[in-house]
Amino acid sequence: MALNHIHNLPIPVIHGDLKPANVLLDEQGNPILCDFGLATRIGANAKMTVTEYADSSTNNSACPERDIHMLGVFIMSVITATKARGGGVKYNFIRHPKPEKMIQKRLLKTGLKNQEAKELASLAKACVLSSHASRPTTTDVTRVLDHLAEKIKRSFIERLRALVDQELRDFTNNFNEQVGRGAQGEVFKGRIGSNTRGLQPQDIAVKVSREHGTLERQSWEDEVLYLGMPSHPNVVQLLGSAIDANGVLYLVYPYYAGGSLEARVGGWYGLEL
Repeated sequence: MALNHIHNLPIPVIHGDLKPANVLLDEQGNPILCDFGLATRIGANAKMTVTEYADSSTNNSACPERDIHMLGVFIMSVITATKARGGGVKYNFIRHPKPEKMIQKRLLKTGLKNQEAKELASLAKACVLSSHASRPTTTDVTRVLDHLAEKIKRSFIERLRALVDQELRDFTNNFNEQVGRGAQGEVFKGRIGSNTRGLQPQDIAVKVSREHGTLERQSWEDEVLYLGMPSHPNVVQLLGSAIDANGVLYLVYPYYAGGSLEARVGGWYGLEL
């Protein structure tokens, strides 16, 4: 976590203005902390500007607890999809008998179970405790968030319909029609019949990974995680997955009869532009 990094530099840095507007996202959705205009080093005797995420009990001084408080309000704001104005989100969150119920439904669809929601809510509340000594450090927060992220990832993978090898052989007529090939394996066309519980009848593409070492397994899990989430209509949807007794990895997608853009405009290769 970026905040953990700057807090643990040889001369720690306090960001001073942690809020959703100061976090950018790259193409993969990874957060990038920015806008260090109010940042200062510990020991600089600097007074810091009050923002809607700030902690008045820190006397606006440069201390790690200030960033931790803002991180708590930041988490509350993000998970409830509520802007922090005048301390409202913090006030409502810490006084709610079950603050995990305030978490936006869209987050719950990503595999966040009730227990993880409670843990996330507890972490946010701990960050804004009036006693500075009782607040977690950025190292503590990073450990909890990493633990929750791993639990959510595993939970989400488990929620996807797990297909067995025999089902896939039935769908693809024993992998009879190959429609693609790449560095990680082959793609076969198949058909899900009307009697398959939990899946709509449709043409499918089954990606088969012949390599199944640690790196391939991690890549498979990442693809299951990212593509299995509720997504944009122009992003491919993952229908299911499987691992057979030999460790061969399978991913199941809808089959798109139009083929790839490359196949449609393949003649452009070699053209001078």
